[in-house]
This record gives sequence, C-alpha cells and structure tokens, in this order.
Amino acid sequence: MEKITKHLNIMLSCDIIYSDVFINGYGFVLKEETMNSRVLTFSVPKGTKATRVEIENNGRIVKIYCEKLMNDSNQKIENCFPIIEIGKTKADEIMNFEPKTDRQKAVKEATMRAINEGIMDFRVPIYSPSLSYSNEITFEKGKKPLVGKDENFWVKVAKEYNPEKNSRIGTETEYYVFLATLILFLIEKKGLKADEAWTEVCDYSENLGNFFDTKGGTHEFELTGSRPVDKWCDLGNTRKIIYNEEAKKYELAGGSYANLSFKHPLANTRLIREKDNMIYESTGWIIMDV
Repeated sequence: MEKITKHLNIMLSCDIIYSDVFINGYGFVLKEETMNSRVLTFSVPKGTKATRVEIENNGRIVKIYCEKLMNDSNQKIENCFPIIEIGKTKADEIMNFEPKTDRQKAVKEATMRAINEGIMDFRVPIYSPSLSYSNEITFEKGKKPLVGKDENFWVKVAKEYNPEKNSRIGTETEYYVFLATLILFLIEKKGLKADEAWTEVCDYSENLGNFFDTKGGTHEFELTGSRPVDKWCDLGNTRKIIYNEEAKKYELAGGSYANLSFKHPLANTRLIREKDNMIYESTGWIIMDV
C-alpha cells in the first residue's frame, strides 16, 4: 500500500483490485487484496487527468487511463507568445532590400547579424503586459497597459515571469528582427510594395499602432489588444523597454499614443535617461525562448 500511495497518490478501499494506470503509454499494475470496503477513491498523479475508465473480469479489474495536462503557463505561452522564426527573415524582401534611411539600415543590419550569428527563434507577446486582478503580470486583451515602471522593475519581472523559458527583456537585435517579420507580413499579406512596408515600419508608423497622428487615434492609452498587425497588437500605444547590447544599457523603442509616428516610429530607439519621464508611457518588452 505504501508503494501504491508513493507512486500514484492513490487511496484504495475495496475487496480485490487490479488497476492498470497508463500515463502516455506507461502502465502501473496495482494490487490490494485485504480491504473491507467496496469504495475506490483515487486522485491521479499531479499534472495528469483521467480520460477513460474500463472495467473487466466482472468488475475485478479496473483500468484507469490518464494523460498529461498542459501546464497553465505553457498554455498561456502557446496562446499569447507566438514564435518569431529567424529563418523567415532570409526572404529576398529583407536580404536584397537597399535601405534608404538610418532606421531601415539598422533593421536590416540587425536582421543579417541575427542570421549570421545563429540567434535562435524566440517568442514575442501578442499584447503589452498589464496587471491581473490578483496583481500579477499578465498578457491578455482588454487591460490597461502597465506603464510608469523603470527598467529595473521590468528586468526583474521579465526574469521571474517564466524562467524555464528564459523569459527576459528583449534586445535591440531581437526587436529589429521582430520588425523585419512585420515588414514581411505587410508585403506578403497586405500587398504593400517593399519600399512601402519598410517605410511604414521604420519611418512612418501611423497605420501600425495608436500614435498621436494615427487616424482615429484616441490620444490616450488604449486597452491591450488594440490595432492588430498580423498576430500582434499594441505596437504603438506604449513605448517598449528593450536592451541595447552594444551600449550595454536599456533603451526605449517605438512611440506611444502621445508621440507623432514620423518622429517615433516603431524602429525608433533611444537610450533611457536618468529620471526619464518617458517611462510613464512605456512597458517592458518581455520575450522568451521557444
């Protein structure tokens, strides 16, 4: 009985039981022959659920089939953090494009660097981070974005969000690679010419988020889930706090609802200053491994 409880946290109270428990194809045969009651109460192993029960041999053999549950955090990752595939940025529209502005040049150079250095695919959240009702960081639609926190706060929060997936504040290189995938989306799915797509993402982003000059802009923070572009929302609305590897400092990327899109387009970056008021319009850009 100790062995049964130790391995499967099962309490038995019946006459004679042969119970085969299968977890992803692996079975355990449980035997107990000296119980008086005819009631069987069990709890399946943590992280699994019972999916089917079979009774054989006139009720003397019970088979309980279990399967592993998807962890809640893993489910959130699947739903809220789509994968950025580095390989897709090898497309001609990226590799063969001749940049015409400094921001376009920065995006192309970062993308080529990521490919050459073998940077792995990573996950980017659909929504800006916000606070749940239990005061925890969450990524979901219809929330007020969490702003007003400095880079130290976001570095800590990012590391603690999902350490198993190496959750972290994304780098400038990773951010620019993300922008390259948006450029491809505008070309392949929205029918923009390469010049137009590069310009929208890098230089004039009024159509890609909630900026001061966006048509129909609210001139205030919009709730998360606003103005989707491909899978991602909230591309304007708030600035994003990222890490500049070369300067070894944190910086602000893009623009907020209070910024003109041609002055602070998605590809715009600048280092965070001491007592920087812009953090009141900024959220951390938390990414993670696949």
